[in-house]
Amino acid sequence: MVKRYLILFSVTAAVIGLVIYSGTIINAVRSVSVYKTVLSDEERTVSASGRLQYGLRKNISAEEYSLVESVFVSNGDSVKKGDELISVYEYSYDQIPYSSSEFDSIIKLFNSGDFSEEIIETIKSYAHKRIITSDIDGVVSDISCRENEIVTRHSLLMRISDPECLVVEVNINESIIEQIKEDQPVMVRFTAITGKEFKGRVYEISEEARQTSGLTGKETSVEVTVILDEKDERLKIGYSADCHITVSEDKDVLLIPYDCIHSDKKGDYVYVYKDGFAVKKYFTGEDEYGSGISVKKGIEAGDLIISDRAEFSDNERVIIANEG
Repeated sequence: MVKRYLILFSVTAAVIGLVIYSGTIINAVRSVSVYKTVLSDEERTVSASGRLQYGLRKNISAEEYSLVESVFVSNGDSVKKGDELISVYEYSYDQIPYSSSEFDSIIKLFNSGDFSEEIIETIKSYAHKRIITSDIDGVVSDISCRENEIVTRHSLLMRISDPECLVVEVNINESIIEQIKEDQPVMVRFTAITGKEFKGRVYEISEEARQTSGLTGKETSVEVTVILDEKDERLKIGYSADCHITVSEDKDVLLIPYDCIHSDKKGDYVYVYKDGFAVKKYFTGEDEYGSGISVKKGIEAGDLIISDRAEFSDNERVIIANEG
């Protein structure tokens, strides 16, 4: 009798131990989220940032060396084509009784406020008066001259802008500017307006490159003008904007999201779920898209990619918790 109880106790203890051991193993296996790779159509974009401003802008510049007599408008004023903007006295160096070095000194004193009425009258007597008018209907902005100021030839005096035309000017690095073409679609997001994406298009690509300050220092870039195709009363001139220019629409792309990609000295890799294990798989990427990188080789359509950011041991046992 005692022997039978001992046997029964031993069997029960063994069963309990096995259950506890099995539970420990199960709890030790990590749960993962996976998604099945499929071929899809993707848009490849180039991104850049800028600020919202009026689109059709006319620069009002000095045609000759000039003494500004009067400025008739202020920033924000609306004007019509033909309205008077500025009166100036235009002159050239060979018309005035000073050497070029002497007159350069006079200009510095003049623009610092250290001048006399005699100098003003002398300049006027050797110059001719001109009234500068607006070439377009629009709004006055960027006034950069004042009364009784001497300005040099071709210097900017002010701008007239069409308020019905809104643009964002962005700088595109010279290494990728060839991808940008006029009329390419653009998606624009403004920091100040959440939950709204604005449609636009590439309106103009500058003919000249210039040096700008980037994250890695000076870089050569080309200015690209993006014009908005829609209006919104919430938009304000000067708002920060992120522009995403669609440079291609590609078919049958095998895409891996950025969040799934790991890297080491050998290259980029992902973890693929296979028969209950996390298998480390290296791949070769090709093009970058907004949400991921296209695969050239190493990953096949139908592979189950583990989307968890955690690192795994190669061939570590895992179980699927979610499949997307």
